[in-house]
Amino acid sequence: MRHFIAILLLISSSFAAEKTETESSFDAGADWLEFYYRNPTPQNFVPQMKAWAADGTLQNHEAHPALIGFTAQLMRQNRDKIVKWATDLNGLDPKDLVVFNTALVFSRTGEADQLIKMSLGDKYNDFERPPKILEIPLNEPPAMNMLWGYFYATGSENALRKIIQGFRYEDAPLAPDGVEIPEGYKPYYTELPQLAFDSLYQNLQKHPLVLETCENFYANDKSLLAMEKRNLYDLLALIKPKEYPPRKVTKSDSEKDLKPAPVR
Repeated sequence: MRHFIAILLLISSSFAAEKTETESSFDAGADWLEFYYRNPTPQNFVPQMKAWAADGTLQNHEAHPALIGFTAQLMRQNRDKIVKWATDLNGLDPKDLVVFNTALVFSRTGEADQLIKMSLGDKYNDFERPPKILEIPLNEPPAMNMLWGYFYATGSENALRKIIQGFRYEDAPLAPDGVEIPEGYKPYYTELPQLAFDSLYQNLQKHPLVLETCENFYANDKSLLAMEKRNLYDLLALIKPKEYPPRKVTKSDSEKDLKPAPVR
């Protein structure tokens, strides 16, 4: 349990190679998870986890980061239920408990810490905690989906602001000074602007709170960098073109990899 970020990175690196029949099973409880912040129902957590175990979702590695981010925040919101939840889920296959056990670590709660201490015994003193979810660097592949899980559990504008920081990698060099990059290799961080754009676009369409928060950021957040504000405007223009008339793309913009997500 020492290096959870490394474990999640390993999981994420296997996405392209590992495609199983469980890929679409995450849809079964998606509405409950994605809109949880609007109507918190912690009493449904254990039944939903068991349903996800039954349909294969908890062993779908692609779903892990969002589920971990979501579950960790539910634990923070319901500290008095963590021990009971652990007891109620104890009968699941160990592979189905990876999400819950990893979320214990990211929850940063005393109740979870006691369970971790009981599990590790003498090894507890060597236990190294990963960063808080909001502090995980975006260039670590699990981070973006963990942040969306965090948002679905809380409606947190801090999670959305962190996702918007993905646009800061728009001008990042393919090869930093002094670093040799193998021919044909494209660093993951170069994908972050498009990942941020696409995920925000999809969620802007489904979540009025995401739209409201992004509009507020655009109008009032003085910390926005130029590329963050420009891409926020392009997103809002896709959703509300009358209020945000699509801007004329300049030559410098057209040379960038970032493109608006297709309207569906």
